[in-house]
Amino acid sequence: MRRIFAAAAVCACACAFASDLKTSAYESARAAEGELAEFGRVRAEKISEKKAELDALSAQIRALRGREEALRSALAERASLASASAFCDSRAGELAADIGEFSASFFPASAPFAPRSSAAECLQKLESESGAWLEKLFNPLAPAPFSAKLPGSREKIAGKMFRVGAFEYFVSPTRAGFLDSSGVLYGEKFAPEIRAFFAGESNVLPADVSGGAIFAADRNARDIFEEISLGGIWMYPILFLGFLSAAVFAYKLAYFARVRRAPEGIARRVKELLARSDEDGALEAARSAGYPYSRLLLDLARSRGLPRAALEEVSYESMLEAGERLFSGLSVLSVSAAVAPLLGLLGTVTGIIKTFGDLSFSGAGQAQFISAGISEALITTEYGLVVAIPAYVAHAVFSRRAKSVLSDMEKLASSYLSGD
Repeated sequence: MRRIFAAAAVCACACAFASDLKTSAYESARAAEGELAEFGRVRAEKISEKKAELDALSAQIRALRGREEALRSALAERASLASASAFCDSRAGELAADIGEFSASFFPASAPFAPRSSAAECLQKLESESGAWLEKLFNPLAPAPFSAKLPGSREKIAGKMFRVGAFEYFVSPTRAGFLDSSGVLYGEKFAPEIRAFFAGESNVLPADVSGGAIFAADRNARDIFEEISLGGIWMYPILFLGFLSAAVFAYKLAYFARVRRAPEGIARRVKELLARSDEDGALEAARSAGYPYSRLLLDLARSRGLPRAALEEVSYESMLEAGERLFSGLSVLSVSAAVAPLLGLLGTVTGIIKTFGDLSFSGAGQAQFISAGISEALITTEYGLVVAIPAYVAHAVFSRRAKSVLSDMEKLASSYLSGD
């Protein structure tokens, strides 16, 4: 009995110890959990502080970059203003010199106005001297030999050039007109007036106050033969494709104008006439179907008595023959539509290469020369597209029409064979 009580006491002590140990472990775990949470909170606060510092530094860097760009812009503007100021100073000096020369021409130092001169005398002297100055300005200078450039080419023509005021003119035995700043002849529609003035037969002389802007279209105008000549060797295959496509278009247009829709129920009518042994009537009805349906019905009518498989072969052969005629020549249109732009592009590339090759000999910086050369080089591309676009459209229209006719022939053959 004592042993039992002793064992019970030992068990009770063990249970109490285990309970105390469990309680202690639970409290230790809760304390560790609290410390971990506090550590996480402190860590999050530090991370947020560092992020705020990083954002502040980024904002400062952006502000410094903005100030750097502003300083660079200010330096560039300062350099630009300095250049403009130097240019203005030089122009002001030239203007002051011109004003001095103008004043000296009106009021020479050798003959100054007398203080005792009346207003009428001063006005009379001013009118006489200004009239002499204007006469000197607008009197034609002596004609000088000059070689003018022809518009749209590098050729030159010899003649004489004379100037009236700020306007320059050119006269030769064959051509006459205005001269621009680069010596290009333009405005030749005023040649009769310019020749009459140059010969002293008229006092009227046209003047281009726009500096050539009004006659820009006149300068760039070219007829088709000049464009073919400027386009070079690649223009000839493009024009050949164009003429070939035009011929095929005219032929196919006349061909499809003959094609009409077959009358409704013509296949059933032909078969009924054959069933009544009216061969002549059946053939006449088949001929009335029109091209190319009449050929199909005639072949089927003449092959009566054959099995269905043989009749299908007859109709298939007839449709093949009609298809060859319907689609004949359309390959020319498709090839022209595909090849003409490529030939135009090839001509443009070779023209640009030639332009830059000539530029290497004549010197850089001649924008007018470059633009004229590129304009000539693009002529082949223009004509290539002019040939290709109509050819492509014609090919699409005729192909659709041919497919529609073949579809109608197939329906007609099916109707004949089925007896509907």
